[in-house]
Amino acid sequence: MASEKLTEELRASEARFRSFAELLPETVFEADTEGKVTVLNQSGMDKFGITQALLDAGYYLTQGVVESEHNRVYSSLARVLAGETVSGLEFTGQHTSGETFPILVFATPVRNNGDVVGLRSIVVDITQQKAAERKVLHYQGMLRQMDSQLQLTEERERCSLASD
Repeated sequence: MASEKLTEELRASEARFRSFAELLPETVFEADTEGKVTVLNQSGMDKFGITQALLDAGYYLTQGVVESEHNRVYSSLARVLAGETVSGLEFTGQHTSGETFPILVFATPVRNNGDVVGLRSIVVDITQQKAAERKVLHYQGMLRQMDSQLQLTEERERCSLASD
């Protein structure tokens, strides 16, 4: 009887977790120690272009980033599997169509009886933040250029007044 109650409580807890994960507008996933994605919310499926069939066939963390960053993914996976929580790691995400986009990854170990058995992660698409950063840098460059032009104009005026 106690076992049935515990099983029911566990099912209810899992349902709450899945419900929360599905509500989030960002990617939420779990992966095993090999980097195989075992749980993925709908936002993540949409963002990365992953179908349920692809997930069932075996979708790995490295498939979600550009090839040049695979070693960083393995390194980060090793850190999390060693028990470390990683926050704000920037990668270039990749949709199954090949489209790329900047992401931030936050990951923590998943433990079972004290042993790390995988990782749980949230991935944030930072495309809009990167675009805003580029705009700020562009405007800063324009301000520096205008400041230089103003200083040159002031210097010319001083020289003109001095010669008069």
